[in-house]
Amino acid sequence: SASGKIIAGFALATLAFAQIILFYLTYLPYFFGKASDDTQAPLENYLQRSKLDPTLEELTGNPPVGSISCPPPLIPIYDRVVNQYGLPPRKIPRNIHVSMKDRCMPPDIVDATHAWKEAFPYHSFYFHDDKAVDKLFALEWKEFPHLNKFMK
Repeated sequence: SASGKIIAGFALATLAFAQIILFYLTYLPYFFGKASDDTQAPLENYLQRSKLDPTLEELTGNPPVGSISCPPPLIPIYDRVVNQYGLPPRKIPRNIHVSMKDRCMPPDIVDATHAWKEAFPYHSFYFHDDKAVDKLFALEWKEFPHLNKFMK
């Protein structure tokens, strides 16, 4: 129906907007030379603007492995946080962000995410479900002063 297409379109637009914000937070400071040389967790440091803001792990929920139960044939996806200490410094953070509606995924999507994890063993892998995106949008962003108003 028309209303279903509108809702689906809005959901896709919301997801795309969340990915734009994550891209902005990840790379824009590097383009303008405002990023620190701290290679431990540059995105997390940029995200954590104050003691009140969540860390990246708190934002994604980062559930313990084995704590999610999914109906068959779906399989749960978990974050992988890699300690960056001792790795050579670089301007682009070693973080991979994936965003989907839920952490319960079909096997082919899980296989694809595992392939990314295997291809990039020194990268952290953060999964952003709808709850994580809602947490992100609930934060106050000086760069996007009207975000909360428009997302309600």
